[in-house]
Amino acid sequence: MSKRILLPTPDFTPQRGGVARYLSALKQVLGENIVIKYWPTNFPRGKKLVKKIQTLAVDYDEIWTSHIYPIGNALRKIRKPYLVMLHGMDFDLARRNIARAYFARKILKKAKVVTVNSQALANEVKKFCGVDSLVVYPVVSDALIKTSHIPNRLNRKTVKLLTVGRLVERKGHLKILEVLKNLRDVKYLIVGDGEMKTEILKKIAEYKLEDQVELRTEVADEDLPEIYKEADIFVMPTSKTNTDREGFGIVYLEAGLFGLPSIAVNHPGVDEAVLDNETGILINDSQEELKSAIIRLVENQSLCLKMGLAGRDRTLAEFTAEAQFQKLQKLI
Repeated sequence: MSKRILLPTPDFTPQRGGVARYLSALKQVLGENIVIKYWPTNFPRGKKLVKKIQTLAVDYDEIWTSHIYPIGNALRKIRKPYLVMLHGMDFDLARRNIARAYFARKILKKAKVVTVNSQALANEVKKFCGVDSLVVYPVVSDALIKTSHIPNRLNRKTVKLLTVGRLVERKGHLKILEVLKNLRDVKYLIVGDGEMKTEILKKIAEYKLEDQVELRTEVADEDLPEIYKEADIFVMPTSKTNTDREGFGIVYLEAGLFGLPSIAVNHPGVDEAVLDNETGILINDSQEELKSAIIRLVENQSLCLKMGLAGRDRTLAEFTAEAQFQKLQKLI
């Protein structure tokens, strides 16, 4: 008989974001075996959260959470087996001071299972608390797969770069604009919104890139397929900060679905999303290497096609909900 799983969360569709999409895909695969308790507002905290979950947990065999804090900390106090999903930044925040790190170890050691979104993160968890993790990679949505194909890019007059993601400094938009000052025959489409919008627009004007660079902030998920199809190369040279990092980068795989090679910085986790010289190019966090990688792909259409085909094949083989979530189905 299958187990009954409860998953309380403040992140779920229609809310946007990586965790919300991940949990939505998980629900579609596991179906009636997992019940989502979604708190879009008025999320309980402290003792109220513990009491609320204790009440809900009576009818379930296990509780799963994608939030080590505060839900994981509440589960530590409840007599019910639980699973914790880690994504990268949440693990960093859980260790940001001595007290949080102390309880994070307790949460993870007591968990029945800990899942992580990359082998790199599994290694970090092992070093932190001695716990072996189950690697369950992020997945591309079934809806995106159904609309995906590789368009004919052979007769395009200009090459278009693409970045899809929040407009925050660590995503590397400004680094790309810096390169484009000296590559006047290359177009660049930025898709996303966030705190760096004003600075990005300022740099576009300062570098006189208005005819090369387009910024689209209001883009729905259903519009992304056409955006990927109009681009030629996906570029997102991320950097790590004290409070944020790219734990994996599902967007590189989404781009691969549409035959786009990726250029990314060689960070742990990202190197599992982009395979160097196979599905894209991994670089050090260097302006010179970024420029060199862009020029290499801009001038080599056959290499772009080869990497794009490899990226699509790999995504469809390894990063669908069915392929990844079967690892979790075995736990039920």
